[in-house]
Amino acid sequence: MGLFDFITGKKAISIESQQMKQQQIFMGGQTYSLYNADYRDAIQNGYEKNVDVYAIISDIASRAVEVPLELYQANKTDIKKAERYKSLMMRPNDRSIMEANGIKKKNLKELEEHPILALLRQPNNYQTTKEFFEAIFSWYLLLGDVGIYAEESPIKKGKIERLHVIAANDYQIVTDGFRKIIGYNIYSLNVKNIDPKFFLSFRSFNPNETNFLSIPRGFSPLQAGSRVLQKANSGEEVAIENYETRGAVGMLYTDDPNVQDISGTGYQDLQDRVYDKVYNSANQGRIAFSNTKMGYLKLSTSNIDLDLRQMSKLSTEQLCRLWHYPYVLLNSDNLTESNLAHFIRRMIINCVIPLQSKVLEKMLAWLAPTMSINPSQYILRFDVDAYPEMKQNFLDAATILEKLDGVLTQDEKRVFMDFEPTNDPIMQNVYIKSNQVPIGSLNIDPNTIGSPIIDED
Repeated sequence: MGLFDFITGKKAISIESQQMKQQQIFMGGQTYSLYNADYRDAIQNGYEKNVDVYAIISDIASRAVEVPLELYQANKTDIKKAERYKSLMMRPNDRSIMEANGIKKKNLKELEEHPILALLRQPNNYQTTKEFFEAIFSWYLLLGDVGIYAEESPIKKGKIERLHVIAANDYQIVTDGFRKIIGYNIYSLNVKNIDPKFFLSFRSFNPNETNFLSIPRGFSPLQAGSRVLQKANSGEEVAIENYETRGAVGMLYTDDPNVQDISGTGYQDLQDRVYDKVYNSANQGRIAFSNTKMGYLKLSTSNIDLDLRQMSKLSTEQLCRLWHYPYVLLNSDNLTESNLAHFIRRMIINCVIPLQSKVLEKMLAWLAPTMSINPSQYILRFDVDAYPEMKQNFLDAATILEKLDGVLTQDEKRVFMDFEPTNDPIMQNVYIKSNQVPIGSLNIDPNTIGSPIIDED
């Protein structure tokens, strides 16, 4: 390969995992790389052996697929409305949900059947739609990197027949040496030089990649929380050790070669004195003496080490921040039903919906060319409105609408309350209460309110 070939990029360069600086996770004094042979160790220590990490990721991923998948289409004249809808539902609140529902009712048409829906409803012959997307969400939450391989139909060229989730360590990006992706390789399937239109790579921002010639891989949240994870795991180990030995205990022994071993009677007497010293509050603080040098063998954890257990609670809170997950949901036994619903709603808004939107929007843009559609006219989404926690409390909604007289039409109020619009012309008007008058007309004669207006002309 000559210099000219390198400059022009005519000869492809296969960069082994992009020659990237390996992401390191430090746990228990060991180093784990996400993209080498220690990959499984990283998963086992960061996910399989840490109950908090497992609980957070599994809760977000499983909740993200609880509701059905939907596809909406907008007319060419309503593309801006469709874009507005997407932005409103990225991190929705009561106001944005109301506006988004209005756009959905007026400007979007739900498609019950479509080639994209048919593909996603049966992505392959071994996964359901929920299992397929749960795998994507779980890998992305854990490593910030996951791929999707589109298997081309052997009969009809260019048609996608099946979709497969590919783990981050199982695929390789092939570039021309100048950040242009020209293909993908999948190790487990021994498939090489896959056309980019048949492979989709989800990668989160990676600040470690500063080489302009390489394609950065995703950044795992576990890398940012490596020290926190190590501290949390240490706290759990201390708690287990303390439980197994029932406290911070040890063993006393004579450490003087010139003194004979303690006799049975002496051993019993010493044991009684130590027990009385430790557990009798009247002896607390009194100095103990011995006529020979004594040694102590630690069998459990000291009180100082036990502070790690309390530190692990703080570590759990910090782990939750990695995924914007409400800490209270990991210990929700004491929450009231309304408080639990409030925090689940917060989790859906901050964790679930942004994840769904990011994945589905990129997937739609990737699949659109093979389906010969304009992705700007389509919205692929999970039905967020189907989450019970996302439904506005009926009484709260009624109170809000009472304050919006003169702002919303009657049909807009029905949409806000999750009712179908009537489309009656009368219901398209904005009404105010009959006893309301302009502030500048407070000196008006009350007897004239409601009387017909006489045209002086």
